[in-house]
Amino acid sequence: MNKLSIKLKWQVLRTRLYLEKIYWKNFRTAAVLLILLVGSLLACYNLWGAENIWYALAAANGNALHFCELNRIDALIKQPSNTWSNLAYIPVGLAIVSLGFADLRQGMERRKCENFLVRYPIFSIIFGFSTLYVGLGSFLYHASLTSYFQKHDQMGMYALVLTILAFSVYRIFPTIKLFGKWRSFHSIGLVLAGIFFVYIFAEWSKININTLFPILIISVFALHIYYEIFIKKSVAFSKYMLGGFACLAMGYIIWMLDRSHVVCSPESWFQGHAVWHILTAASALLVYMYYRTDTAPVPEKLNNKV
Repeated sequence: MNKLSIKLKWQVLRTRLYLEKIYWKNFRTAAVLLILLVGSLLACYNLWGAENIWYALAAANGNALHFCELNRIDALIKQPSNTWSNLAYIPVGLAIVSLGFADLRQGMERRKCENFLVRYPIFSIIFGFSTLYVGLGSFLYHASLTSYFQKHDQMGMYALVLTILAFSVYRIFPTIKLFGKWRSFHSIGLVLAGIFFVYIFAEWSKININTLFPILIISVFALHIYYEIFIKKSVAFSKYMLGGFACLAMGYIIWMLDRSHVVCSPESWFQGHAVWHILTAASALLVYMYYRTDTAPVPEKLNNKV
């Protein structure tokens, strides 16, 4: 592939991702935050790496007892590989949040866009912050192996998949008639997802994540198939969504092999659960890219209410 071909492909991708008016300066704050976060975590590790600062918190249970990696009970970070691998989520989340705020600053120009993700930047912003929540919650969970951070680890996963689920429903039902007027369904969908999130948060101890989370993932996949077959009117970069599902599927297989100790070397830096973190971070990015390249005709009743 020659340089001209690569340049043309990049221009096509840049256009389809709505990056024409997005510049490197839009990511400066994200880059600074990433450097500060990683630097702070490394500094804390150098200062207190040999100390167990989590002793006052209740120990985690469930999956925490089944990961392959050896637990360093008296150390600051109980599972080093499973902890540091969560940093993969951070640049992904920061980049998506930056894109959301860049879209927001462009105002009415974006509100007439045929890509619903770009049209309503709130989806990108929540998607990005949910990805950050996954990374930070899981980092602290695997570092501490405490019940408190186990909850936030799982709630981050729920936040991200519920955001994707809300957007998937919105693509199929972009409008709703309320009080005699047609309105965009995006805010209603996000509110409903938020209510469900609060319910899960309140009932967390009674909900089995190994049951509910796969159900939510399957729901997203089913909605995607329905959209592709019955609704989609343009050629989207579907390979991104397929890549996202492939990363998720591979990650889940590796997660199971690690959890069941079929493939396991407790003291190695190479851990299956760490690979799961990296693959799911890649999955989140690919799914976001798919949604950002998709275009759909905006209903006329929405065009009149931007």
